[in-house]
Amino acid sequence: MVTNTSNFLTALMEAYAYLEHLRLEIRPLWPSWMESDLYPDGRAPHYWRSEHQYRTWFALTAPGISAAANYATELSDRFDVYFSVLPRNGCTGKAEDVCLSSWLWADIDGGNEGVQGSIALVKKCDIPPPHIAVVSGGGLHCYWRFDPMLDIADQAARNLLKNVLKRLCKAIGGDMDGAHADTAPANLACVLRVPGTYNHKQKSEPRAVRLIRFKPEMEAHSLTWWRAYLPALQLPARRYPVSKLTLSGNSRGNRSEDGLLRWASNGYAEGERHKRLASDAKWLVRDLHLDKQFARELIEIKADASPGTKPVTRSEIEAIIKWA
Repeated sequence: MVTNTSNFLTALMEAYAYLEHLRLEIRPLWPSWMESDLYPDGRAPHYWRSEHQYRTWFALTAPGISAAANYATELSDRFDVYFSVLPRNGCTGKAEDVCLSSWLWADIDGGNEGVQGSIALVKKCDIPPPHIAVVSGGGLHCYWRFDPMLDIADQAARNLLKNVLKRLCKAIGGDMDGAHADTAPANLACVLRVPGTYNHKQKSEPRAVRLIRFKPEMEAHSLTWWRAYLPALQLPARRYPVSKLTLSGNSRGNRSEDGLLRWASNGYAEGERHKRLASDAKWLVRDLHLDKQFARELIEIKADASPGTKPVTRSEIEAIIKWA
């Protein structure tokens, strides 16, 4: 099992191995059901799932990758173990410290249909098969290698890659109640599960995270090819005339619809994300009287722009909007 893990991590990091300053992050998280065990008084800090003392970065050399694989599997009995899909410039988990990419990825949630629903969705969508596919528990993590590598040190290149990742999710599609591609991991600081570990989401039944497809040597398309091939994203439709969206007398200042979109593109720090997103939802729905769908889209953009140990999920956003 460790050999499979090592081969997987080697394949994902091989293109960057010659750069000595880059690091692979292994990030263990406590299963969500452990909260009551660890904090019986109910006073868990917002970062409680992340055991910072176990979070570790490894060089992209053969010994470093081997050590990372062993470390991940050693922790898998207690933790949900994740890795940085893209290497970090030093020991960090921030998107701004990601500078190179040679992979596209997608998290396909199986929904009510489970893993088989995810597999069926990937097979029927009109895109090349992934180089690598991992059963994550109730769905799939898929990876597509592209060549040549993309330098994402500047914001324009970062935005380009994020756009392609979201277009890939659109191409895969799916229904929220069934198998569907989740856009939350379409961010450059994304962490996904390590094959050879366990998904502990279900307390009584840990599920193996395992490779089911491993063909990294398969022909790779360029990112230019993907940009030409994938469907374009649909811009949010204008729901009100700009004059009706002009605001006054609130802490966020005057906003037009374009201003709201610019506002939404600036995120919050991890410790304040949920509280401030809830406040924002109240402002959008109750004060501005925006329709629920447009408010949801703005909160989704805001959430995607807010980095953290774990992305804000679409179900959490739906709950925030429903509360508002």
